[in-house]
Parts: sequence; structure tokens; C-alpha cells
Amino acid sequence: TRTGSRFINSGTEYARQMNVLGTETTDLYGGANWTVGDHEIKFGADYNKNSIYNAYLQNVFGNYTFQCDNRFTYDFLKGGKIADCNKATLADVESAVYENFKRGRPSSYSVQVPAAGYALNDGVSQFTMKTTGLFLQDTWSFNKNLTLSYGVRLDLLNVGNKPIANTAAAQPVIAGNAATFVRATGGFGYDNTVTLDGTKLFQPRVGHTIVYGVSNNREQWYDNTKAAHLGYRPKDSSAAFDHLFPLSAEYPAKDDASTIYQGGPFVTQGPIYKD
Repeated sequence: TRTGSRFINSGTEYARQMNVLGTETTDLYGGANWTVGDHEIKFGADYNKNSIYNAYLQNVFGNYTFQCDNRFTYDFLKGGKIADCNKATLADVESAVYENFKRGRPSSYSVQVPAAGYALNDGVSQFTMKTTGLFLQDTWSFNKNLTLSYGVRLDLLNVGNKPIANTAAAQPVIAGNAATFVRATGGFGYDNTVTLDGTKLFQPRVGHTIVYGVSNNREQWYDNTKAAHLGYRPKDSSAAFDHLFPLSAEYPAKDDASTIYQGGPFVTQGPIYKD
């Protein structure tokens, strides 16, 4: 297909000319458990520091475009010009592109430069976020079946610096109109220099653990594995009395109500009262 818009772009791919992401993280933790009677008190602190360097600046090294340009004279035309690149032959367009490239004669050069008074590094997102947490919790073994836990945690957030103010972003939003194909304009209506620096998060915590149907039987109705942290180990088992109750009947089906719900035949027969 004949076209007058053939061109050569020279230079590093524009979107990644300054594309760097770096993070450095430091984590510290210290805690202790103190047992006093039926209480186990846990306390301590943790610290997280995350330093971010995020550079995504496009076209900072620039891009040259070499194409057929009717403003130039060409050696392959013996000093002549191309009147209209859109109507020129494909061979002339290609020759013009190659000659302009060879002679370092671009038709355009595009580059992103910092605003007056700023450097490219001012466009890089650089900040350090620090989080300090303090916690205190008491686990009270009220009895062998019930444990209560309660405590508090406080997190403190620190962001060391603020972004450079962007007055355009702070401008109010001017709504568009989809019906008339008018796009929204203006800014976002927010101050971009506001950060989470100094934010405090207070978190109270209350919980409990209950053990159901505690026994040391081989087969158990309740699963108490999630309550193992209580430390209680049952000792009683009915296995020693198995011989007194030989199996004389078949087990009900798996979908029978007396199998699904605890209570055996009383689930379907109901309670038995004596006169």
C-alpha cells in the first residue's frame, strides 16, 4: 500500500526511559508472655518501615522522528524537494526517510522536561512510611471449659514528607456531558499534599473460647481442635465400658435426623415422661 506517512522513530522506548521501582523494608518485633495465676498477659511492640522510590517519567531522554518532509532538499533528488509526501512515490518516501536519518535531520523531537524551578527527580514518588504498634492482651482461663481474652492495640502511622503541591489537581471537578460528548474538565477537588501522617488507630479486642462435650473418647461428637490453646487435656473415656454394651443394632442412615443431630433417638421420639 502506498503511503506518505512512513517514518522512523529513533531512541529508547518512551514509556520506560525513567521507570524505576525500589522498596526497602525493615520489620522489628518484640513481645513477651507473663503468667500470673489464671491469667496469661501478652504485651509488646512491632515496627515497620517501608521506603519507596517509584519513578515513572516518560520521554525524559527524548524521541526523534525521521520522515518524508517537503521542507528539506534531498541528495537523491540532486538538491530538489518533494512537493507533497502524501502524493510521492513509495520509493521517494523511503529514500527521503533514510536520507534524513543518515544526515541526522529529524522532522520532530519530543522530550519531557521539568517545570521551571524543578528537576526531574521532583517528579519521582519518594517517601518513607513508618508504622509503630503497641499491644496488650490478657487471656484468662476462667475454668476448664471457658477462656476469656481481652486487650487493646494502638497503631501509629508516620509519613516523613509531603508531595509537591499540584494546584491543578486541587481545582474543582467540572462535570462533562456524555449525551453531548463533552468530557469532564477541571481537577480532582483534593489537596494532594495531605497524607496519613500522624494517624492513630485504636483497636480494642474481646474474645472467648468454649470447650463442648469434653471427653477422651475415640469417637467424639464435637471437634475441639480449635480450643487446644486452652491447654486442657481430658482423661475420661468410655472405651473401658464398651464390653458392657455390645453392638446389637445397626446404626441409622447418615441422613437420618438422629445421626445428623445430637440426641440419638430422642431427636425423633421426643422426651419420655413418667406418670
